[in-house]
Amino acid sequence: MITDAFMYFTVFAAGVAVIALLGSLVFWLRASRLTRVAATAETITDVYTEALPTRLARLRAELAEREAAMEHVLWQLDRADARIGATTTRLTAVRARSDAAGQKIVGAKANVDRAKQALRLVLRAMELRRAILG
Repeated sequence: MITDAFMYFTVFAAGVAVIALLGSLVFWLRASRLTRVAATAETITDVYTEALPTRLARLRAELAEREAAMEHVLWQLDRADARIGATTTRLTAVRARSDAAGQKIVGAKANVDRAKQALRLVLRAMELRRAILG
């Protein structure tokens, strides 16, 4: 005959079996969902992995173009700097000549003023001579 202890044990074993079955079902459902997520992630990774060499090549080409453009700009700036330096030197020389010419003009103006003064004195002397000699 079946004893009470055996009956309790059987019920307990059946309960454990049901819990284990439910646990394995939950685990199986989670694992299948994770498998789908992993498959999706793998597909996405494969797409990016396939596109990566093309994208890297395009980015390298763009970088080379930009580097060439930067070198061209630096070359142009260097040329402009040389031209600005030469122009500054020429303008300094022109300014020195202009200052010298200005000094000559000031001297010439003083000479003209002295000549005018002398001419006025001569004219005044001539008027006085006419007035005296009559």
